[in-house]
Amino acid sequence: MAKTKPSKKQSKKTRESVLHGTKGMSARPMENPETLFEEAVVLLQTGQPSEALPLVERALKNIPSDSPKYLVGLNLIGEIYVELGEIDSARESFLRAVELDPKGEIDETIDGGAEKFLWLAQLSAEGGKDSVRWFERGVGALKRNLQSLEGENDELAQEIREGFKKRLAHALCGVVEIYMTDLSWEEDVESRCEALITEALLVAPESSECLQTLASIRISQLRFDDAKAALSRSLDTWKDEPPESTLIPDFPSRVSLSRLLMEVEMENEALQVLERMVFEDDQSIETWYLGGWCLYLISKKDQKQSQGEVDAETKEQLASTLLTSRKWLRQALKLCELVGYEDEKLKEHAIELVQEIQNELGISGDDEVGDDDVWEDDTDSDSARNAIELWLVSFQPIMDVMARPTGDEGVEGALVAGTDDADGSERVAAEDAPHPPEGSEEEDSSEEWETASLYEDALQFISDEHLRGGVVPGACTFEEAMAYRKRLRSIGQAAFISETLGQGTVSAKTLCTAFGIMPPSFLEGAPDKAYHPLLSLGMSKESSKRLKLPDYNTIDDVVQLMQKAKKIIVITGAGISTSLGIPDFRSKDTGLYSKLEHLGLSDPQEVFDIEVFREDPSIFYSIAKDILPTEKRYSPTHAFIRLLQDKGKLLTNFTQNIDNIEGAAGILPEKMIQCHGSFATASCMDCKHQVPGEQLFETIRQGEIPKCARCEERSQSKPRGLKRKRNSNGNMRQSRSQSAFDDDSDNDGYSLPTAGVMKPDITFFGEELPDIFKKRLLEHDRELTDLVIVIGTSLKVAPVAEVPGIIPCDVPQVHISRTPVSHIEFDVDMLGDCDVVVSELCRRAGWNLQHDMIPEGQKVQVEQAEGFGSRFTFTVTNAQN
Repeated sequence: MAKTKPSKKQSKKTRESVLHGTKGMSARPMENPETLFEEAVVLLQTGQPSEALPLVERALKNIPSDSPKYLVGLNLIGEIYVELGEIDSARESFLRAVELDPKGEIDETIDGGAEKFLWLAQLSAEGGKDSVRWFERGVGALKRNLQSLEGENDELAQEIREGFKKRLAHALCGVVEIYMTDLSWEEDVESRCEALITEALLVAPESSECLQTLASIRISQLRFDDAKAALSRSLDTWKDEPPESTLIPDFPSRVSLSRLLMEVEMENEALQVLERMVFEDDQSIETWYLGGWCLYLISKKDQKQSQGEVDAETKEQLASTLLTSRKWLRQALKLCELVGYEDEKLKEHAIELVQEIQNELGISGDDEVGDDDVWEDDTDSDSARNAIELWLVSFQPIMDVMARPTGDEGVEGALVAGTDDADGSERVAAEDAPHPPEGSEEEDSSEEWETASLYEDALQFISDEHLRGGVVPGACTFEEAMAYRKRLRSIGQAAFISETLGQGTVSAKTLCTAFGIMPPSFLEGAPDKAYHPLLSLGMSKESSKRLKLPDYNTIDDVVQLMQKAKKIIVITGAGISTSLGIPDFRSKDTGLYSKLEHLGLSDPQEVFDIEVFREDPSIFYSIAKDILPTEKRYSPTHAFIRLLQDKGKLLTNFTQNIDNIEGAAGILPEKMIQCHGSFATASCMDCKHQVPGEQLFETIRQGEIPKCARCEERSQSKPRGLKRKRNSNGNMRQSRSQSAFDDDSDNDGYSLPTAGVMKPDITFFGEELPDIFKKRLLEHDRELTDLVIVIGTSLKVAPVAEVPGIIPCDVPQVHISRTPVSHIEFDVDMLGDCDVVVSELCRRAGWNLQHDMIPEGQKVQVEQAEGFGSRFTFTVTNAQN
C-alpha cells in the first residue's frame, strides 16, 4: 500500500515542471533517465525531496510522454510532491499515470499496477466514496497480480506473492478507515467493515496493520477486551525484531498504534512503543507529546491503585514518573516552538498537562527535584560586570521569550537593547515577531523555553494603587517605582542591572515590586539571585509597555482628537451593552462570571471553553439565554460608533461582543470585525451545517440544547452505523471531567450517530480567532489609524488585548470604562458609564448624538481622579429628566 496519508495542504510553491508543459531547464547533453531516477530515489529516501525533484524532471524530458517508462517518473515525482506537501501537484502526477495505465495492467517493475490508485485514494480532495473508488481500483489490480502468480511456487514467486498480499490487506484496511470516518452514515457500514477486515486478515493474518484496524473496529463496538487482544497480537508480530527488520510498521502506523493502546488503557505497552520511536527519531513532536501524556496517565493510574497513604519510596516513584512526563511534554513544546508547529490543540493540551504536573508536585517551571545547590550564593555577585554576565547567561531564555528581536536585530542585541524602546520606536507584538530563519544556528539549549503566559500564571502582580497605599510589605514606594521604570527605559536593561544589582544599591526582590511582581512566598529566605527570573519578567513587561503620550492629558484634548481624526479604530467590549440589560463578564457581583459559581466550575471562563462545551454543552446553554440578543435596540454607545461612521471617521470597530447589536445600530459589515464571532449564525459541531442564529433563539431561551435538524433527518432516514472520527493530528485531549477514554464522550472515539449539537458561531476559549482579525489589523488598519478609542473592555483576553501595543506608538489612545486598567497606559482614562461618557464627549464636540436613552438636558460632572494627571470620572448629576 502507498505511504501513510499526508496532510491535504494546497501547493505552496509554483514550480516550473514538465507536468505543466514548461521548458525551464536549459539544454544539456542526453542523460540516462534510469540513472537519474535511481539518484532521485536515493535523495528521496534520505529526506531530500527538493534535490530529487529536478533530477526526475530532467529524466522525463528524455522519455516520450506516451512511453510506459514515463510511468516511473510520474509516480516518483508524485511521491516527491507528497513529501514537499504539494498535494495538488502530486494528485496531478498520479492522475497522469492513470491515463497511461488505466487498469493497472502494466508491469509493476516499471511502476504500473496498483500504486497510483492507492495514492489517489489517500490524496482525494473529495474523500468518502471517491477515495473508496480509487482503493477498489487498486484492490482490483492487486488481485489480478495475485491471480497471475497462481501455479508458480518458486521462492521468488512466493516472495512477490507475499508482497502483493500485504499490500492488498493494507488497501482493504484503508477502505475500512474511509467507512469508519467519511462514510459512517452509509447503510450496513458495520457489516461492510467486518467483511473487509475479515478478507484482509484472511489475506495477511499476521499483518500488524490489519490487527490494528481490527482493534479500531472492536473499540467502536465497545468490545475492549477483544481490542486489547488484537493490539497485543499486533505488537507481538514485531516488538522483538531488530531495528532493520521489515516487519516493523512504519513510523506513522506506530503513532496510531500508540494512540489505540492508550485508548484501551494499555499505557505501559504504548510507552514501550514510543520510547523505541524516540530513539529512531528524536524530532517527532507527536511522539514526545504522546509519551509525556502516557507517563502522566501511568502516574494517575498508579496513584489510584495505591489509595490512601503511601510510603516514601512510592511517593518518590510517582514524583519521578511525573517529572519524566514533564520532560517529554516540554521537549514536544520546545520542538513546536522551533518548527512553528500548527496544531494548537496539541500545544494547549501539553501546556495544560505541564501545569497540572507542576501544581501536583508543588514546583515552578524553573524547579527540578534534586537541585541541591539551588540556593547557593554567588561570591562574585558584588561585581557589576559579573552581575551583567550572570543576568545575560542565566536568564537569556526568559528574555528571548519576552523580547523577541524585531527586524534583523540579533538575539544578543535584543537581550541588551531590543526591549528598551527609549526612543519611542514602534514595537511588534511577540506573536508577530519574526522567528529565526531556516538553517539558523541559533539554539536554545536551556529547558526554560515556556511561554511568558505560562510563567505568569503562577505569579501575583502588584498594581500602582497597591504601591500608593503602601499595603505590600517590603515593596518600593510608588515614587521609587516610577523612578526605577523611568531609569530602565532611559539606559536599558544591562546598564540598569549594573547600577542597581551590580552596585548593591537595591535587591532583586525589592526591584520586582517596582515592576509589578509580587515576590512569591515560596522564595522567602532564598538568596537574592533566586528573584532574578521574576525581575527579568517584570523588566521585560515594563520595557514592552506602551508609553503615554505627554501631549494628551485632558478631556478637551480628547474632544480635539475626535474632531481632527479621520481614521478612528474603536475597540469595544461587553461594557457598551450593559445598559441594555446584557451583563458584562468581569464586573464584581453583577458580571456574568460572578454569577456562575453555582455551576461548579473551577474557573467561570470555562463556560466559554470549547472543550467544556464539547463535553457538556448544557453548561453553556444554561446561561446563553442571559446573553442572547433579545431585540433590535442598541445603546447610546453603539449610536456613538454609528455617528463616527456617518461622519466618515470610523476606520474599524473591533468588537469583542457576540450580541451582534452593532449590526442593529447600522454599523456596516465592512467597518466591523467581530473578533469573537456572534450569535448571527450557528453551526453543527458534527456536520458543520450552518443556519441563521435566530432559528435557535427560542430553544436557547427555554434553556434547551439545540440540535442539528440536518443530522436528525439523516439519523431518521438511515440506519445507525459505525462511526470512528478520524484523528490525523494525534491530539487526544483529555477532558476535564471524564477520562480521555470514556465510552460516552460525544465527540471522541466511536459513537452511534446522533444529531449534532448546534453551537453559535462565537469564538470560545481554545478556538482560533478569525483570520480576518489579524489580517485587517496588521495589513491595513495599523498604518492608517490616527486615533484609538477603547470602550467598555478591560482588555484582558488576547489577542484583542494586544492591539494597543501593536498600534504605532505615536498614535493617541484613550480609554472609556467603569474601571481603569493597570496593564496598559492610555493617554487619557475616562471612567463612568460608557453611555454617559460618550454623550458628554459628543456634547463638548458639538455633535448631535440622538438616542432615547440620553435624557434631555442631561448634566454630567467631570472630575479629575486624585493622584492621576489624565484620569477623569464622569457622573450624571441630574438623573431625572
